Amino acid sequence: STDGDVDDREGQALDRGERKDWRAPGAADVAEGAGITTGRLGVAARWPEALARRGLAAAEAGGARAYVAPNGAVFAPKAHREGVLPRMLREILAARIMTKPALKRARRKREGTLARVLDARQLALKLLANVTYGYTAASFSGRQPCADLADAIVDSGRKTLEAAIAVAGGYGAALPVKYGDTDSIFVECSGRSVEGAREHALRRIKDVVDAGTPPGVELKFEYVFDGCVLVTKKRYVGYAVEDPGGTPHLLVKGLEVKTRNNCDFVRHRLEVCVRELLRNRDLSLVKRRVLETFEGVDTAGLRDLILWRKYKGKGSYRSTTYPLVHVVEDLDRRGNATQPGERVPCVVVRADGRSLKLYQRQRLATHAPALLHDIDRDYYVEKLFLPPLSRFLELAGVDVFAWIGEWRSGARRRGDDALSLIHI
Repeated sequence: STDGDVDDREGQALDRGERKDWRAPGAADVAEGAGITTGRLGVAARWPEALARRGLAAAEAGGARAYVAPNGAVFAPKAHREGVLPRMLREILAARIMTKPALKRARRKREGTLARVLDARQLALKLLANVTYGYTAASFSGRQPCADLADAIVDSGRKTLEAAIAVAGGYGAALPVKYGDTDSIFVECSGRSVEGAREHALRRIKDVVDAGTPPGVELKFEYVFDGCVLVTKKRYVGYAVEDPGGTPHLLVKGLEVKTRNNCDFVRHRLEVCVRELLRNRDLSLVKRRVLETFEGVDTAGLRDLILWRKYKGKGSYRSTTYPLVHVVEDLDRRGNATQPGERVPCVVVRADGRSLKLYQRQRLATHAPALLHDIDRDYYVEKLFLPPLSRFLELAGVDVFAWIGEWRSGARRRGDDALSLIHI
């Protein structure tokens, strides 16, 4: 509530059609640069229309301006009454904001231990802030549920994104929105440099949208991508520039390019192919790197082919045929007590004509001389390297599985002779 004298009994949702003189800013308002200037978020309630008007009148009489969320929930500004959740979230977010620059400095100085500690700290703060929404929406298991507040969070976030999309689309085909997620959008800025995209195009979107966002909410520049591939939802890769004049770095989200489950050989070769496409935009050069991978796997050492699989612990697997179970049993027989969460080194060996399943072909990575000879190198190419590369390159109409088929049918020539066997 906004005043102690106002009846704050819980009522029904306000009818948006009846609220003609006060409402949350919509996408059309933001596109025109209009918006409502309000204070920070405070205590929320959903009132009947008469009580909502009285609450707004009381707040404005005290020199403050209340905020009405898109779902009809009314929030008092900080100057009038500060809520517990806004205070808690503000301190959590402030701590995370201070942690992230320290994390960047640690990574820049290659201080690995400190970087891991700071990364875990900022992730913990992020998760703590994120679960606050779930806490307010847990009507069955939560101790203090508030559906009005939870709906206000979702609706306000959606309205902010819709406003940003409307503004970006309002500038015409030069700034189309290519992808939108729960809390971000990707806007194409064709024909502009990295600095031009940041300073001229994107800042116009930010300034206009921020004028109509809820109190304490604003758009933030995350990255400007100098070359980007959007594979699917929450899966993308590109050369990202965070700060003006900064050096682009490869940013991978949701793709297997840098996953720790893969071996060093596959991880390195995937990154080489991705960098080649983003840097030069030339599929023939990518094809050359793929052919080098087909040939290079035969000379890869044992260290580069080790798969580091995460062990979940006894009782976590429904069947003993899970590939990692027998590897862990072999490791424990050698005197090791494998704990849940540990990563176990293993390799995949050839079946040699026998009908063997994958779990029967996984071996513990040891220094046995015969193990390097028995490794199934075709498995690493066909099952670990080509599938993630295919998901990446099929957007350009490339069938990488056809490449290896044609390459194997030829004489395994190198250089330009090998390239002449394959056609995009």
